[in-house]
Amino acid sequence: MLALIVKGAEFDDQRLHFDKKEHKSPEYLAINPRGRVPTLVDGETVVRESSAIIGYIDRKIPQVPLFGRTPAETARIMQTLSEHDAYAYPAGIELLRPIFRGKSLEKTDDVVAAAKALDAEYGYLRSHLETGPWLGGDAVSAADITVYPTLMLVDRIVGKPEIAAFELNVAPFASPSMRAWKERVEAIPGIDRAHPPHWRT
Repeated sequence: MLALIVKGAEFDDQRLHFDKKEHKSPEYLAINPRGRVPTLVDGETVVRESSAIIGYIDRKIPQVPLFGRTPAETARIMQTLSEHDAYAYPAGIELLRPIFRGKSLEKTDDVVAAAKALDAEYGYLRSHLETGPWLGGDAVSAADITVYPTLMLVDRIVGKPEIAAFELNVAPFASPSMRAWKERVEAIPGIDRAHPPHWRT
């Protein structure tokens, strides 16, 4: 959704209710047998997995390129995406899983270790922002729209009172450069449409 919003494209979105198992319905499994989200349907073309969807959108709508204009920009963006998928996202899941399951007190060591790993990843992101306003350089890219939702999720979870007691020191937007980057992302026209409804409350 963020890719389409950055491109200024029109689209219809359908949110699935996990509590109603809509992601496991026969209708949805017909287009995504894994029962995962997101899935993009463009005519007869069906694309699963966020990175594949962003790549498809970028080729379909070349205006506002999301993977850079030069080989160096493309490499930087792809490197950031690869590091996010290999390190930051798994550490985020390790941090959030026991919290979502109400077992954070039982998994104290795991939560603390994941928080340290995440904080190290934030250091890499901050270094990117020392050389440009966006993670990929001078323009918004696939790196920004992929990393932003993960950081927002972590920020919302670690702000909960029961988690604050751990003193994890893992606030993703604690530094001035990261806060300024967050503000730039949130200034993209129409970005609120991509926010989950509960983020607005």
